[in-house]
Amino acid sequence: MKLLKQHIEALIFTTEQAITPDEMISCLKAVYGWDLKKDDIIAITDELKVKYASEEFSYELNEIAGGFQFLSKKNFMLPFM
Repeated sequence: MKLLKQHIEALIFTTEQAITPDEMISCLKAVYGWDLKKDDIIAITDELKVKYASEEFSYELNEIAGGFQFLSKKNFMLPFM
């Protein structure tokens, strides 16, 4: 399971809406044959939340409807004109 964290990060970045841990598990199983558990995904998403909470990023990892999605941080959102 080389670069598992990066694969999960990429899955979250490339989806248009929140992706659930079960969807990530299914995708990684189909593509790489990896047998992952939900706890594996949750542990990595917890690490990613901490990483993207840093001030150096303008976006953060959010939990939405049982899934995960990267969204702009509130202080970087521009008001509509």
